[in-house]
Amino acid sequence: MLHLLLTVDVDADGASRPGTTRESNWDSVAAIPEFRSALGACEEHFGHEVPVTWFVRADDQVARSLGHATALLERVLSFSGAVRATDEMGWHPHLYRETRLGGWAPEPNEASRVEQMTRTHEQMRSMRADCTSGRIGEAAGSLQALLAFAALGYRVDSSAIPGRTRDDADRCFDWSITPNEPYVPSRLDARRPAQVGEVSLAIVEVPMTTVPFQASYDDQPLLRYVNLAYHPHVFRRGVSDWMSHAADDPGDKVLTLVTHPDEWRSRSSPSGLYAYTPQAGIKNLTWLVDELHRRELAFRFRLCRDIPALMPIA
Repeated sequence: MLHLLLTVDVDADGASRPGTTRESNWDSVAAIPEFRSALGACEEHFGHEVPVTWFVRADDQVARSLGHATALLERVLSFSGAVRATDEMGWHPHLYRETRLGGWAPEPNEASRVEQMTRTHEQMRSMRADCTSGRIGEAAGSLQALLAFAALGYRVDSSAIPGRTRDDADRCFDWSITPNEPYVPSRLDARRPAQVGEVSLAIVEVPMTTVPFQASYDDQPLLRYVNLAYHPHVFRRGVSDWMSHAADDPGDKVLTLVTHPDEWRSRSSPSGLYAYTPQAGIKNLTWLVDELHRRELAFRFRLCRDIPALMPIA
């Protein structure tokens, strides 16, 4: 059985643009009704609803920009019909610190990161946002962050980008040894499953599935998460290869899809990777489902919180 997870990160503007985009602008949240409308076209084609796991920002940058840490979450919930009872609300903290020049940079101190998580979680609880799935922004998960999630009652983390590592002016993470499937992390190294005799964390890692995709500016395919907003020809080429491997390997599989609402909003200048049109998102999702049917691969849409109970995770 293939478990499909449609996850949507509700972020600041420019989340998919190259370069450092830690802006304090939040106009992209207004694209949620447009995203929901496009998803509705897919659902009409399928004949059933598609559950969504929404990962919504709540952190110090949101608090400084919008007045309080849960302001973006309140905006999302204010859109009538955007978040359904069958959806899941997850937490997407970007653990930044404010710089002397008034900008934002990743918080390097683990104790400060955990303190921000704990403090913000209490504010979310005050508005009864009972999340059990989390995703650290910019793939900046760590052992300490996962321990904090577990201590706060979270059952799922989805911060890992398997096989990827970056250390530059824009991002810093290392998921080079992480499997491309859910696992219970080791207490010694949260990037990998706990081995026999090792202490495991009380949380399940459900990584963002990575697949080699080749943008027009790439010399060769690069491991990227599976985003429905890519150009359809790019999306189909990468996902077709992934499906072929999945069909050859029996057992449960998870395909975690990642996107941002404003990536489904029409723009005048697409990139070599992103189409930036709602039509591209509709084409990619409908093609994915139709192709699974054509290949006779059993599948079902799920929420992130469903995975720990559904799979025999080692």
